[in-house]
Amino acid sequence: MQYEVVVIGALNRDVGGKSDGQLIPMDSNIGKVSETLGGVGNNIAQNLANMGVSVKFIAPLGDDAFSQYALGRLESIGIGMSDALIAKNQGSATYLYVLDDTGEMQVAINDMGIVKLLTPEFLATKLDTIDQAKVIVIDANLTVETIKFIAENVTQPIFADPTSVEKAERMQPVLDKIHTLAPNRIEAQHLTEIETNDLVPIADKLLETGLKRAVITTGKDGCYIKTANEQVTSKPAGVVPVNVTGAGDALTAALVYAYLHDFPLQKTADFASRIGALATQSAKTISDEITPEVVKSVIEELE
Repeated sequence: MQYEVVVIGALNRDVGGKSDGQLIPMDSNIGKVSETLGGVGNNIAQNLANMGVSVKFIAPLGDDAFSQYALGRLESIGIGMSDALIAKNQGSATYLYVLDDTGEMQVAINDMGIVKLLTPEFLATKLDTIDQAKVIVIDANLTVETIKFIAENVTQPIFADPTSVEKAERMQPVLDKIHTLAPNRIEAQHLTEIETNDLVPIADKLLETGLKRAVITTGKDGCYIKTANEQVTSKPAGVVPVNVTGAGDALTAALVYAYLHDFPLQKTADFASRIGALATQSAKTISDEITPEVVKSVIEELE
């Protein structure tokens, strides 16, 4: 089967806690704890599948019970997992985070060592499959060497999620080979070493690298998109977030969807912002409300 999108990146166990009230440092806070399937690559792949896009996901899996659950779960919603890397005697990657009572993340710890097993040598065996897709999506949990290999060897447009301030630097050497980079404001400031909140010079500096399209996400304010010839700002959705974890990944998935459907730039920005905002309305990292029917409704509202 030929897939529209191949996502290469992290899949992990997300363990999250949300406080019932104001967080008190150095104390036991009453709240709710949940365990879900996460990882930037996984979140983007699941959102795309939920939007009706055919997706293949190349991710590292361990041989523990959670990895077996993850494999079954993703295959059950139509995500192709036949090219995933199954590592013997390895546990799942794990991401631990704490939210305050407003849904904002206060602290997180990630144990993503297994992602290093997605090496250039492994991916070299998957290039034929990768190049059959219309779009390739990568996250910055991949190593510098693997990101460089993908950038230099795939023939399709690459959409990249910087993942975090620290990991964003892994994208720096290959920005000229990336079609769309979607950092948040802080990641973009770090990449460009420009501290101003004015997004125009930040985007300009990103584009100077050869990057084709800079998408800077701005939380509840949506996103700003700039290309060599055009710039747009999305309209804020005006919603109160329940949980912001995963919203950026939903927005990135929406950018890919918009590209596949040839949306003009302003419609791309508004659509991506709406989908990102919708993701914040769910306590889950992957919102059950993002469906092909809802996507169709959002598109109709924007027309």
